[in-house]
Amino acid sequence: MSLTLPRGTPTLAMPCPGGGSSAANIRGDAVKKPSVGDSLLLAGPAILVVSLFLPWHQRCVAGGEFFGQVIPRECVEATGFESPSWPWIPLAVVVALLMAAAVLARLSRPPAFLDGEWFEQAIPVGAIVVATMFALKVVDSTAYLAVGFWVGLVGTVLVLGGGGLHAFTPGDGTTPGVG
Repeated sequence: MSLTLPRGTPTLAMPCPGGGSSAANIRGDAVKKPSVGDSLLLAGPAILVVSLFLPWHQRCVAGGEFFGQVIPRECVEATGFESPSWPWIPLAVVVALLMAAAVLARLSRPPAFLDGEWFEQAIPVGAIVVATMFALKVVDSTAYLAVGFWVGLVGTVLVLGGGGLHAFTPGDGTTPGVG
């Protein structure tokens, strides 16, 4: 459902931050369309958050029979919060969520502090930080990896890809090819 105003309808045009008028904002002209890099930077952190609640490590001991007693198969799981190298993954998720929040703020109504070169440099650096934290987790403990690790890997690759697209896209990173 969209709000459209018929031609000739009087509107109260008020100045808005960043130029334009309130009438333009009602029509949705002030909201930028997300680029592929923005989409990756919004999807990656969401996937990383989901991965925290999935098992990252799973160790199973086979069941069997011991002197006539049936021993059931036992499995122990550890989520992203309980993982042996737990601080790296939640910290990577926090950095990724901060990046997603900055992208969302920039797409809706960019505050003045999100304009400029520093923002375009901060996104790729943040993506590298997320990938480094994920790599530290991999180096620290790769025993008995479960589904949460692989889902987290997908989220990390998406964040890294989005950061890379922001690094190599001319312009403001929201409209590829426009400088």
